[in-house]
Amino acid sequence: MRRVLFFLCGVLMGFPAWAVDVEEHRTIASARRAYESGRHELAVRLLTRTLALEKKEKEPVVAVIARAHYDLGLNYRKLRELDKALEHHKESLRLDTQALGEEHPNIAYSRMALGLVLADKGESGKALGHFRSALAILQKAGANGGILADTRMNMGKALLASGKAVPAIAEFEQARALRGKLFGLEHPIMASTYAHIANAHMVAGAHGKAVQYLEPALGILKKKLGAGHIHVAETHLSLAEARLGLKDSAGSMESLKQALAIHQKTLGAEHKATAAIAERIRMLAGRKR
Repeated sequence: MRRVLFFLCGVLMGFPAWAVDVEEHRTIASARRAYESGRHELAVRLLTRTLALEKKEKEPVVAVIARAHYDLGLNYRKLRELDKALEHHKESLRLDTQALGEEHPNIAYSRMALGLVLADKGESGKALGHFRSALAILQKAGANGGILADTRMNMGKALLASGKAVPAIAEFEQARALRGKLFGLEHPIMASTYAHIANAHMVAGAHGKAVQYLEPALGILKKKLGAGHIHVAETHLSLAEARLGLKDSAGSMESLKQALAIHQKTLGAEHKATAAIAERIRMLAGRKR
């Protein structure tokens, strides 16, 4: 039987912690490189070929088949072919569960991938179930804080999509604490985390709390990316919304103008996003009269 090498070392580029011997399965390695470079259609062709060839073997290696299904799921998700992605992730999970048992760490990665596709399809309740199962497995296995934080972020997003802002905030806060220990409070990933917490607070109607998270997020992004970066503009837009919720029209207007200036410089005055911000400014100005 051809040699298959497994190891547990964390997640890279969305792939689970096990790998297949490159020398023995070069098409899987090539497909992974294609995935990482954004050539998803090529990756699908390579992986489909791998599946067909493996199934013809007298002694097919189940791990190779499961890996190919998993990777096909990743690529189809990138191509926004979500039904196909779901089908392949379900098959990968089935095969891995049969081979490794329900509580093996690899099952957590399969459940995470399946949950992400379900979330993309708007099935946040089902997605949340997979994320919770993944978290339980990872905690039992003593996984590193990075993957635990990612899992809690996914849980928070699923909860928020289900209209449950308060428990979503709790999950985001858990992720914030983990990421702060790992990366430090000035890392750009913290700005993203703060933005998710702020969004959940806005959904809950706590606009003042949202501002408290958006302001440090803005400071991090300005410092790390520069004041003219498009992500800075996005944070200005979120601040405009939060300040308007506080009936701070002047503050909201200032944030909108900051966002408009960045969009005009980076995307141009004729871009639809720039035009949308200009329209928001006109509408707000009309309300102030």
